[in-house]
Amino acid sequence: MIEPLRALVEHFGARTGLHARADLAAEVNDSLSNEARHALYRVAQQALDNIESHAHARHVHVMLTRTADDQICLCVEDDGRGFSPADAERRAADGHFGLRSMRARLESIGGCLTIDSAPGQGTRVVARLPLSRQVALLVSARYAGFSAPAAVQPSATVDPLLRSG
Repeated sequence: MIEPLRALVEHFGARTGLHARADLAAEVNDSLSNEARHALYRVAQQALDNIESHAHARHVHVMLTRTADDQICLCVEDDGRGFSPADAERRAADGHFGLRSMRARLESIGGCLTIDSAPGQGTRVVARLPLSRQVALLVSARYAGFSAPAAVQPSATVDPLLRSG
């Protein structure tokens, strides 16, 4: 997760000419399920696409951290022109579903998305995933398809001493 996200931010900066900075906590990588890594990467990608298309920003900062209350937090912020809730609704009505799709992607895995923006104030997109949910997904993924050894599997034959009759 860390290296692909860092590469995404570096490529974004090189492609757009914007000053793009990434502060990514390496220890977060081991805490995430593949599903969460994919979702966070896609949220970052969509947020950067929105910045390029709408923000008229000069600086972009992407942060990935583990918070004190055991959440994984991805924050993408810019110093662009920002927008009002009415602007977001108007864009959605015109067929722009980026913010909605980011929110839906996170909610499908137990996370949430908050957006802080105002005209002339830039935008901050924050994706949060509870770490407890990620641990459960990791355990589930690691043991998917696991079956007990034959010695502890229920036997198809019945011990003759246990038969009544």
